[in-house]
Amino acid sequence: MGPKREGPGWDRGPDRQSGDSETLAISISRAAVRRVLSGSDAAKLWDAATGQLLRTLEEEGSGVRAVAFSPDGAHVLSAGHLIKLWDVATGELQLIPMPASSADAVAFSPDGTRLLGGGGGGPSRDDLTINTLKLWDVATGRLLRVFGGPADVLSVAFSPGGARVVS
Repeated sequence: MGPKREGPGWDRGPDRQSGDSETLAISISRAAVRRVLSGSDAAKLWDAATGQLLRTLEEEGSGVRAVAFSPDGAHVLSAGHLIKLWDVATGELQLIPMPASSADAVAFSPDGTRLLGGGGGGPSRDDLTINTLKLWDVATGRLLRVFGGPADVLSVAFSPGGARVVS
């Protein structure tokens, strides 16, 4: 672990900067210029160099549980009961929210064309609740595939080439 980050906004201890009672997820852009904190109340975009809040992407009380930057850093995913795609530069919602039952994890494919979300479940064809992993097309929001399994999905990722997914 590196040295403690000192400077404006970052020397106040755990979660004091965000104001949230509990930070549930964090994603750092590749350039490490910005970072997204996801708390129990909102998804927030911060400048990592200064600690300055750049914008709040979700309204307070939205129940954001997971966040992810796109590979190019231009978009952010936020997830809770819906998975939402946001434009980093403008803060505008870019895609109609995708129902996710209860998403605890999200990830972009390495090329940024697909997104993966997973969580505690959703209805199956026989009306049983299953734990799901869902794959969407980023450009259209179309659901491409649903994977079911016996356990909660707490983390998701793509293989480096994007051909495989894991949870």
